[in-house]
Amino acid sequence: MTGQKVVDYLDTRLWQPLGIDKPKWLESPAGVNTGGWGLYLRTEDLAKMGLCILDGGKFGGRQVIPADWVKEMSARQVPCVNAGMNERQLQAIQADPAHPAYRNFLPENNDWVQGYGYQMWRCRHDAFRADGANGQYILILPDKDAVIVTTAHIPNMGQELNLIWDYLLPVL
Repeated sequence: MTGQKVVDYLDTRLWQPLGIDKPKWLESPAGVNTGGWGLYLRTEDLAKMGLCILDGGKFGGRQVIPADWVKEMSARQVPCVNAGMNERQLQAIQADPAHPAYRNFLPENNDWVQGYGYQMWRCRHDAFRADGANGQYILILPDKDAVIVTTAHIPNMGQELNLIWDYLLPVL
């Protein structure tokens, strides 16, 4: 619609107000930013994004992201289930305490069954997050007035979240 790449469109609207140098964002062969992946931000930049979202879209006293959009993007818009499973299968497991995977798929034990907003996953503990590959997270915990940012390279992103919930959450 604008004739610009997303990374360019966001330059004066998001990157500059947050004090982020225009980042690298992967492109398709046609020169279109990939959208759902391939955005490279430094840890400090992830933290700025998280703080802006935590503050309802404000950063440095300026409304950078509309507050209504922040509410919508962080709310559960659709259900989600683990890869290779549909919602009916998930509900059957959650309703059957004898199922071997029962405990693993209870909402209190699994961040991936909390729902999905707009580019934001819901989490346990009334939190939500932006996920990057292999353990890059922006975790927003409104009830704790906190943002936790991780940059990692691990295969088990769920284990990383469990460590955060087990060790960091209790001291916030």
